Amino acid sequence: MFLLARKFSVAFFALLIVFITTRVCAANDVTSSLRTDHASVSLLVEPRDYVAGKELKAVVTLISIPGWHTYYKNPGDVGLATRIKWTLPDGVSAGEIVWPEPTRFTQAKLVSYGYEGKVVLSIPLAIAADFTGDLPLHAKVKWLVCAEQCVPEEAELELLVRTASPSSTDYMGLLTALLFAFVGGLILNLMPCVLPVLSIKVFALLGERDAPRGQLAKHGLAFLLGVLVSFWVLAIILLVLQSAGSAIGWGFQLQSPGFVVALAALFTLLGLNFLGVFEMGTSLQGAAGELEQRASRGSSAILGSLSSGVLTTLVATPCTAPFLGAGIGFTLGQSPIYSMMIFTAMGLGVGLPVTLLALSPGWLRYVPRPGAWMLLMKQVFAFPMFATVVWLTWVLGHQLGVDSMGLLLFGLVLISAAGWLWGRHQHHSESRFLKKLLQIIFPLLFLILGLAIAWPSALVRHTQKLQPQDLSYSETQSLKQPGLGIEVKTGIWLPYSESLLNEARHQGHPVFVDFTAAWCLSCQVNKQTSLHADSVSEVFKKLHVVTIEADWTNADPVITQALARLHRNAVPVYAVYPASGGAPELLPEVLTPSLVIGALNTAIQK
Repeated sequence: MFLLARKFSVAFFALLIVFITTRVCAANDVTSSLRTDHASVSLLVEPRDYVAGKELKAVVTLISIPGWHTYYKNPGDVGLATRIKWTLPDGVSAGEIVWPEPTRFTQAKLVSYGYEGKVVLSIPLAIAADFTGDLPLHAKVKWLVCAEQCVPEEAELELLVRTASPSSTDYMGLLTALLFAFVGGLILNLMPCVLPVLSIKVFALLGERDAPRGQLAKHGLAFLLGVLVSFWVLAIILLVLQSAGSAIGWGFQLQSPGFVVALAALFTLLGLNFLGVFEMGTSLQGAAGELEQRASRGSSAILGSLSSGVLTTLVATPCTAPFLGAGIGFTLGQSPIYSMMIFTAMGLGVGLPVTLLALSPGWLRYVPRPGAWMLLMKQVFAFPMFATVVWLTWVLGHQLGVDSMGLLLFGLVLISAAGWLWGRHQHHSESRFLKKLLQIIFPLLFLILGLAIAWPSALVRHTQKLQPQDLSYSETQSLKQPGLGIEVKTGIWLPYSESLLNEARHQGHPVFVDFTAAWCLSCQVNKQTSLHADSVSEVFKKLHVVTIEADWTNADPVITQALARLHRNAVPVYAVYPASGGAPELLPEVLTPSLVIGALNTAIQK
């Protein structure tokens, strides 16, 4: 068993070394470029080689001579948008142009939008999975370039893109993502949504401290296997749904009200079990006690360790620890093999601490021997379970409204009654068959009835997203841009939309976007400690920052796509857009008021 664990660890880290030693630096980008009288235009692709079935990004760079400018897709009162006509082989199609933020030009009361100097236009190219051979690109670019007069110009650009080979893949980027995912998985063990569940398995190891070393190793490896298999299943579900066109990301299962209800019921039963209302979790969760010691002699204890690993993964998905966002974000647009590797590294980070504790039982000698204190601690850990139920109830309220919260709470009362009845059956078992049957049937009926009442149904209508929450300051400013006609306000949190973000940036505002979800505990902590702090609210007001909340509590393809553009697939994400335009700054997953204020001051100065 130890030899197997050692070989597994050596193989994993050897794989990382292979990615370092086999990395080959990419050659210079292949570019097609032309120069006209008033501008120069070039075409390149990223990455420089293509992979069948994956998206390729074409980049058209247009640079006008000093004093001249080209136009945005919505040029305004005058002007003409730059156009690109593609000639592509069968199996390849071009998407819409991704336009950067334009500059506003005003002349004689006429308003136009465009770019002075350099503009970079990105175009996604979809490549069929069965496409083979070299990929020829032909782009006919037409633009209008203006100063005091306007001149229409055009250019034809051609590029030959070859099939990607393993040597051209950015292995260093993969290595970095693997390390980030592994470290992020380690940190997940300390997050409030994981730590209470992790304590369950630690109790089991304490109860087994005098068991043979090989038996402890089996428990640890079974726990690790449960974590890894769960992460693999999540990864496969994500990949399948994303390939089918669904816009989902990390923590997607908590966007399902049914899953939230099931998790609330599970944590209610775990809390009651910890308080001793009934005994059935020892073989499932590995808690300490006499039943655990009896079950540990059979295969049920190994199954309990495996299920503990699965449960740990389920409650870990609402959290995004530091480093984890970058690791998960790397899976976007990558091959399924790379995505599976990222999720494997994440699972190793989550499961490794408990596994190492089981493989090195000598560390348990620093913990007091089992006794009455363990029963006390077991009861204490019931209350984090109930706190998690409160949080899940609040999440369901955000998803379906107040009525759903009431039904869930009533259902949980019946589920609790089922646990109490089962406990009475365990402690006062009847010898007569009929009464014994009733002792089993009644708890089962209460459990089924409770789940039926709590389960989301058509009777509970989905509510609209919560209205924007006022910050600690009440003063608001309302501005309206003639070009697009969208009202922009500062002083309140506005619901996310692409048009709102673009209009706020057109007007020269710094913009703070909070990508959040009610089921994300890290998001809620950051709101209370930083985003809604008085000092931060004052800076929002002083700098006229437009604050936008992108609520991902329920599945939202628009927000998922916005996250993907930031190379992220999980929340929290905090994006600070500079007042003068340009790329946003992404803040860490854990915020402080000083960190947010510093980023805002930087955004206003750019």
